[in-house]
Amino acid sequence: MLRTMIERSLSATVGLLLLLLLAAVVRAQPLPAISDEAHPRRTVSITLSPIHLVLPVVELTGEWRAMDKLGVAVVLGGGKVRPENALSGQPSIPVWEAGAQVRYYLLGDFRHGMQLGAETIYMHASTESGNVRAAANGISAGGFAGYKVMVDAGFTFDAQLGYQFIGIGADATDGQNSASGSNSSSGVLLNLNVGWSF
Repeated sequence: MLRTMIERSLSATVGLLLLLLLAAVVRAQPLPAISDEAHPRRTVSITLSPIHLVLPVVELTGEWRAMDKLGVAVVLGGGKVRPENALSGQPSIPVWEAGAQVRYYLLGDFRHGMQLGAETIYMHASTESGNVRAAANGISAGGFAGYKVMVDAGFTFDAQLGYQFIGIGADATDGQNSASGSNSSSGVLLNLNVGWSF
């Protein structure tokens, strides 16, 4: 029950933040157009998610400037996740993920501005010990609002906050018996990335 209350509180908070952000966008004046002559024209941003390193998983995002106000990104990640109880003696579980984002720069552009976008990520984890095998697959999809800052030297900071839906399926077998299950949920989508643009 406490978990449900926390999830509802987070959902309400994210909804309120998105509503406030939308109200600010409606009232905001457009950023002045800045020619690429004043700043280096960069067409690709490669960023890393420091948050994922805690798992530890390395997640990289490569965004391509499709147009000045439109970015298309590919998200790739991989690593080994520690079990919840690290003292249990269970080995780390290999995981990988792949996905994509589309970003429209509502204010500003690819170099510096506020974005609205959508993200879809596919995740896979599997482990094998003796004759026991287990695997889990998941997909998340959601929308976000964010902001990107790129300095002339190339350093890039990208932050996104939104809401996502998550579906997970898992199965396990020991050679004689097998079990499977699935679950779906929703929650906050949060990306904080740092990197470089070229």
